[in-house]
Amino acid sequence: MLDKMGNNSSSLLNAREGTYIIGIVTLLSSATSLFSAKTFPRRFLFVYGHIAIGIAHICVGLFAYLN
Repeated sequence: MLDKMGNNSSSLLNAREGTYIIGIVTLLSSATSLFSAKTFPRRFLFVYGHIAIGIAHICVGLFAYLN
């Protein structure tokens, strides 16, 4: 799957741009976690965080399958 996704020249992002996007998303999620940890209970964040990650994994698999 990764070989098929990464070797074509028509991809939208290269490795450097992908690394920048991951860094920006990590920075934003760390900043929002400071406020959400004070607002919501831990169990709520734990359960819904895992649900969101599961949905993200399903979307990545679906998009890779559909090309």
